Amino acid sequence: MDPSTPVNRAGRWRPLLAIALGGVMGVGVACGDATGGALLNADAGDGSIVGCNTVAQLGDQVEIQSLAPGATIVDTPGGTITDGTYVLVRMDLVPKSGVAGPTGVILAQTIRISGASIAIVQSDGNGESRSLGTFTIGATGLTRSDSCVVPEDDGGGDPVNTATFAATSDALVLVTRTDTGVALVATYLRKSDA
Repeated sequence: MDPSTPVNRAGRWRPLLAIALGGVMGVGVACGDATGGALLNADAGDGSIVGCNTVAQLGDQVEIQSLAPGATIVDTPGGTITDGTYVLVRMDLVPKSGVAGPTGVILAQTIRISGASIAIVQSDGNGESRSLGTFTIGATGLTRSDSCVVPEDDGGGDPVNTATFAATSDALVLVTRTDTGVALVATYLRKSDA
């Protein structure tokens, strides 16, 4: 089988994407902390994962695209992040080596921001995961601290994640870099909250 086929490429990228997605999605600690205020609901009653948040998955599935190795990313922090619901519309991986094109990894992600609280739901080939935490804006970008992640991490993850960002009233771009030099660029659009 050709090693550049989507099936083989997905297998090759999954370990790197798991690390990079940790910065966007979050990995971390057990649930139960009520720091999320109104975003926290321990009993949704609808069969969905409960304990962290009950944010509805509003995002369409997106296939992560690999850009050319070493592609330049402008990731100067900036902007005001508007409260609301954001859906993932594009995710790009910037690898250290390899070829550009689809990775074969498909996911949907919805983020709800309220004040300094952030709740995330992600759906992918492994099922659904949720996180809840807070974030601060500093000189190095956006730093998120998770108080809750479902399903719970095996203890190897870091509940604090930092990303540079660019924000407008209708969009949010998060750029996460791993220790190995891989970068993940996630683009979200804000939905009208009716």
